Amino acid sequence: DWGAVLAIKGDWAGAAAKYQKAIELRPRDALFRANYARVLTKLGQSEESIKQLETAYQLNPKDRIILSALSGKCIEAGNFDSAINLLEQATFLFPQSAQMQDKLSYAYARAGNYNQSLAHAREALKLDPKLVSAKINLGSALLVKGNCEEANKAYKEGTELDPKNADAHFLLASTLE
Repeated sequence: DWGAVLAIKGDWAGAAAKYQKAIELRPRDALFRANYARVLTKLGQSEESIKQLETAYQLNPKDRIILSALSGKCIEAGNFDSAINLLEQATFLFPQSAQMQDKLSYAYARAGNYNQSLAHAREALKLDPKLVSAKINLGSALLVKGNCEEANKAYKEGTELDPKNADAHFLLASTLE
């Protein structure tokens, strides 16, 4: 797909034009719309990007990439309930996806539900014990719940898995103060 080739080269405007043409020819192709949404985000057209993702979701509500991208846009917009609904659907469809569990943990944390955040961070780590973002989400939920020692351990494990992860280092330092 020429849109993808142009996107890889960083020609976002060219990629957008190719995806627009592809969508004119195949308006029910959810993948073209999802890729077009990604390109629109790079071009700073967030509202149109969300519209394209919503249409892609309506066309194919079981696509992992579309669910992940649309839930991410919902989180960015502060629409945590919608993000949580999408991610609950994603974890049902893809129960072995540590990334979806992790993203759901983050969405619950942003919504202020740290019990659910903690549960999903733990589930993500059962599926992938080396997922650094899940270590960070676990630590953050534990810290909010007042368990500084376990939070410190989770952050420390995150820094050991990814020594360059600035978030893990910053959060680890915050538990040491």
